[in-house]
Amino acid sequence: MDRLGGNKHSAKNIRARIGPIRSKKQATVRCLKKDVADLIAAGHEANTYGRVRIEDPFKRMENAARTVHWVELPKISNAFQNAHNKLSSGSVLSDRDSLLSLLTRPFLASKFQIERIEEILAMSNGKTLDGETRPIRA
Repeated sequence: MDRLGGNKHSAKNIRARIGPIRSKKQATVRCLKKDVADLIAAGHEANTYGRVRIEDPFKRMENAARTVHWVELPKISNAFQNAHNKLSSGSVLSDRDSLLSLLTRPFLASKFQIERIEEILAMSNGKTLDGETRPIRA
């Protein structure tokens, strides 16, 4: 008897069967992608949106790429418009910290701001971040 309780042969058979099943699943996914693309190209968006599921890994409204019904598309359009307005304003583009706060989560934005403060302090002491003396410009 081995560790599998005498079922080593069964385990090998199962493993051998999983390969073709996985290949069939991948072929089905490729076929469905093509079908969805054909429906969109033919102008059948209403039929397509009921079959497609797009997930947002960060679950943030600003990303707005998720499964919705066609009646909810104006809400997504407004989210994109708000993001565009935030990112295209002159004050955001001129201020690095406000741009970081819009593009990152609060934890990362604060980390970048701390690094920026350290950089400013090092520059005020006449050194670069790696401790070397900064050349004096005339």
